[in-house]
Amino acid sequence: MRENYYNCSAVDIVRRFMWKIKRFRTALNVIIIISYGFFIYFVLKGIYLTSILVYLFLFLTIYFIRRVHANMEIMMLDLIINRDCDPAKYADVFLTLREHRLYRDRAGISKIKIGRGYYYAGRYEEAYNILDEFKHVPKQTALALQYYLHMANCGGKLGRYELVYRAKAEINLILTGQKPNSGNAKYAKLALNIIDTVLAEKDKNYDEAIRLITTYQMTAQSNLQKVSSAYKLADIYFQSGDYDNAKSRYEFVVQNGNKLFIVDEAREKLTKL
Repeated sequence: MRENYYNCSAVDIVRRFMWKIKRFRTALNVIIIISYGFFIYFVLKGIYLTSILVYLFLFLTIYFIRRVHANMEIMMLDLIINRDCDPAKYADVFLTLREHRLYRDRAGISKIKIGRGYYYAGRYEEAYNILDEFKHVPKQTALALQYYLHMANCGGKLGRYELVYRAKAEINLILTGQKPNSGNAKYAKLALNIIDTVLAEKDKNYDEAIRLITTYQMTAQSNLQKVSSAYKLADIYFQSGDYDNAKSRYEFVVQNGNKLFIVDEAREKLTKL
């Protein structure tokens, strides 16, 4: 089922999220209780080792299913920005969620998501400052890649290119330790493509920037990816003097970008064409 977040407030979305989590966990807890009853029954029958092993296997399986379900529900919340392009609501949802007494975010996933919301809302300084909430770089490889890509994106917008170069070096280092076709390796290569685009634009290497963005667009799936890459490409065309190509892409951004900050920027630039 495709979630509809358009007419929901951040509080309503979090309430619905937590209700689904609690409902699912209650069902799993019922299974554990029933299984425990069977476990006691078979222990009393003298079937000790088999009962212990089966119950332990079931308990670990349920714990794994619980974690997977929670991650899937988190991914559904990503539709707020990836599909709906509503960064302010996206940030508000995770700001609200992490204050909930039942929500645990030991890895810091919500921090990256809040920063991502700030970034696409045009609040670049706040987006970068969210990294200060991390005492250390995340240990999880996937989260570390998001951490450094976020650093590079913010660095590019703030004109702090030392952050971009640092992020590129760190992602290259992570990439060397990954299996070539793993999910982390693919994400690292995608992140490096984005970072190289930022650096090519800085150096006014427009042909290279256009090549990199075009390559990225071939794999773009979400509405956010399509709109944000179209805006970057429009900016490159605008800076290089190709105003016709710039105009068509700015128009695409305005039509499909909903509440992204770049929509206002695209409208403003269209007035100059």
